[in-house]
Amino acid sequence: MNDRVKRKVRASIRKRGAYSVSVVKTPRHFRAQVCDPTGNVLAGVSTLNKALREKLKITGNTEAAKLVGVEISKLIKKLSLQDKHMAFDRSGYIYHGRIKAFVEAMRESGVEV
Repeated sequence: MNDRVKRKVRASIRKRGAYSVSVVKTPRHFRAQVCDPTGNVLAGVSTLNKALREKLKITGNTEAAKLVGVEISKLIKKLSLQDKHMAFDRSGYIYHGRIKAFVEAMRESGVEV
C-alpha cells in the first residue's frame, strides 16, 4: 500500500463531503468502518468481534469479508445513512478478492457504494 495514495483518496472524499466506508485487511482479519465527512468514525465491524468469529471458521478469507459487508450495511441502515451515497475508501488495495467480495455484499444488502 502506498501512503501517498491513501492520503490522496481520503482528501478527495473529505473535499466532496461524503460519508465513507473504509477497509483494512490483514492476512488473518478484515475490518471496515463508517466515517462521517469530517473523518470521525461512526461505526465499525471486524472479524475480531466475538459474534462474527463464532460464525466463521477462517477470518481471513472472502467469506469473512462478505459477512463483514453484510454487518456493516446493517449498521449503516441502523444509522439511517442508506439514503446517502457512501464513498468507498479501499485504502490503496486493489479492487479484487476480499475487497470485491465486501463491496458486493454491501450492495446486495441494499447500500449504494
